[in-house]
Amino acid sequence: MTKIKERNKAEELFHDDWARKADMGVVLPEKYFTSPTSVECKYALLRMKSLSGKKILDLGCGFGEASVWFALKGAKVISLDISAKMLNCVKKLAKRYKVERKIRLVKSSAEKLPFKNESIDLIFGGNILHHTDIKAVSKEIKRVLKPKGKAIFIEPLAYNMLINIYRKMARDVRTKMEKPFSFRDIKNLTNGFNKASHEEFQLFTTLIFVWFL
Repeated sequence: MTKIKERNKAEELFHDDWARKADMGVVLPEKYFTSPTSVECKYALLRMKSLSGKKILDLGCGFGEASVWFALKGAKVISLDISAKMLNCVKKLAKRYKVERKIRLVKSSAEKLPFKNESIDLIFGGNILHHTDIKAVSKEIKRVLKPKGKAIFIEPLAYNMLINIYRKMARDVRTKMEKPFSFRDIKNLTNGFNKASHEEFQLFTTLIFVWFL
């Protein structure tokens, strides 16, 4: 537990600093799910199906692109992040898109969710789990999801050579303790679920990140 707290504190400080420097004018929710390089996000949307009226938890919401997109599609959104400064960014973005009444901001770690059992229809996370304790988060996901609920995550894989090149070059834009997902992490995450699957994407489109470094 001490190790989790230490890591979460480091993550909070890092993302608070990132949020302070952010230009929210270039944060576009529609690009998050429609860009040509966002094939994994498009796939996630297909698995979610209809969002209207659903209670969605955006786990580790960051700047709030996904949260705002879900709200625009008629969902009731909970934007959760360990960084208060990131949540301020979500608030600004939601106001710009006039969906602030559809989004609830919650400051919390992913390892201990402040929600009732079986209260969430859908959990989404974009590049969040590799910053967390997988086993602890998995227990919380199972606890808060409704019996027919879904959890959908997008994560960098440890086996992608291009991702690993990018990580070596971009040390200043990530925390020291996070690491790419492994198949063991997937097993730890999905253990105990009735059904689980994973798909791999973007071996070559990742080159765009290397190009800009």
